[in-house]
Amino acid sequence: MKNSPELDKLLSSISAFLRRYHVMLYVLTVVVGVSIAILMLNGLINSSKQTDHPFPEPARFDKQTIERIEGFTTPDKNTKFKLPPGRINPFR
Repeated sequence: MKNSPELDKLLSSISAFLRRYHVMLYVLTVVVGVSIAILMLNGLINSSKQTDHPFPEPARFDKQTIERIEGFTTPDKNTKFKLPPGRINPFR
């Protein structure tokens, strides 16, 4: 029983170790914790991107809507612009 360590020496050596390396242990704990949190969030984001939903059908227009769209005028067409009565054109 002479070779068994004493409890006081064991506690004092643990205390000395913690006093000497407490900053390193704290930083290591924080870095590991943040790394685990990032990996868990990354896994959550990746699993939410994988869906089994089919793609939506493309929009379909009926003939009346297509005719209305084709009837719109563009600036390159020669159209007569007329202001309402009582208004002046500030660009002339």
